[in-house]
Amino acid sequence: MVAELLERIRCERLIRPRASYRCIGLQGGEGDGMRRLLEPGRRLPQRARAEFVLAAAWSLGPGVSAAVAQAFGQRRGLQALVLDELASLFVFRLGEQLFARLREDLATQGLAVGRPEAPGDGVVALTAQAPLLQLAGAGRIGITLAGSGVMSPLKTATALAPVGRQVRPPRQDRPGCACASGARCRFSRARSAGTA
Repeated sequence: MVAELLERIRCERLIRPRASYRCIGLQGGEGDGMRRLLEPGRRLPQRARAEFVLAAAWSLGPGVSAAVAQAFGQRRGLQALVLDELASLFVFRLGEQLFARLREDLATQGLAVGRPEAPGDGVVALTAQAPLLQLAGAGRIGITLAGSGVMSPLKTATALAPVGRQVRPPRQDRPGCACASGARCRFSRARSAGTA
């Protein structure tokens, strides 16, 4: 079934990845308001070393979520669940690729990018999703946030990361695995076991 679903994703172009990001200077202007994005009493790791903060949003687009809803509507629950799991893994992979590319690009300017911190993972507040989306310019790529806090398209993620000449890059480029939820995350466990 997985091979069939992967082929369907490819043939029907159910995944149309998009990303939006901005580097924001931490001195003055928008940079002064960064604390409002963090959990009370928390600091962005390596904040003292950072000159900028990178706000990023990325999405698979609406196609895969529509296919999941369609499968559920047609009472093909297992297919819907497997497709949804695959899409979740692809969101993590897209984030990895985005941050790897940004690290390469910023390295040409002598800047390093620290580990991305996602809302709800203990550093960036889940309630900061709306301002984070705005900082990243996510509206330009069609990402919106409902009053309930759910992002649309559903397979979308966001993160903040420190950027600067003195920032140490993470040992691994796996935002989905290095987060505070890693011990509970089924994707992290699957990757550790070599099945993702």
